[in-house]
Amino acid sequence: MVLETSAVEQGEKLAEMTGKVLAGVNVENIPMQRPHNVSFVVNLKAAKEYGIDVPIQTLSVASRVIR
Repeated sequence: MVLETSAVEQGEKLAEMTGKVLAGVNVENIPMQRPHNVSFVVNLKAAKEYGIDVPIQTLSVASRVIR
């Protein structure tokens, strides 16, 4: 189980922050940003390998299930 963020969103935020640094903004003046889109992913294959039973309630709230 993992919380996953969008690689596209991460790249956009990185580009935005890099632009500010290159424009001369002090890194200390660039606020930390949290991702807007977070997905809850359950990997059933890995869970099985580790002997973990994932409850159906957990699967029902997952954004993505890897089988």
